Amino acid sequence: MILKIVEDQASKLVNEYDHGNGDPAQSLSLLDQVARLHALIVYQSISLFDGDIRTRHLAEARLPLLGQWSQQLLSSARQKFSSTTALLDMTVALHCGPMDSDEHPWYLWILTESIRRTWLIGGGLEAIYSMLQRGWYPCPGGVMFTTRQGVWDAPSALAWEETCFAAGKTPEATK
Repeated sequence: MILKIVEDQASKLVNEYDHGNGDPAQSLSLLDQVARLHALIVYQSISLFDGDIRTRHLAEARLPLLGQWSQQLLSSARQKFSSTTALLDMTVALHCGPMDSDEHPWYLWILTESIRRTWLIGGGLEAIYSMLQRGWYPCPGGVMFTTRQGVWDAPSALAWEETCFAAGKTPEATK
């Protein structure tokens, strides 16, 4: 019963966003692209590794879509982050209500870090499954992401900025 629900939801997601005509990601916000890729990653993870042959077969047919949506997300982010006005629009869209201009970098960092990590998980899932099936997979490339302790835990833009600033200091610079 659970696999039927997963199958139905995955089909609904794919049918909603994949019409085969052009690049549907152009009309989606970056948050919408992150959300649809997150959903597909969850459905693919369940379907590929559950053990049910039918579900796995359906998920294998969606593997190219996983790669396609991952690349569309990265491509859209590159394109949208190259425009200053688009950056301002995105940070305002991330926050409901009035926002201090000091919070813009924090919200942009959250969005970019989410995009990077989502791309890594999507590509990693595809690579791991292919490695298990075929024994090899071409390197899809990579992106840098933040591993600094405490950065995600920052309760405010100011705390985030202080954590980032502290990360840039070396022990020799503080003496």
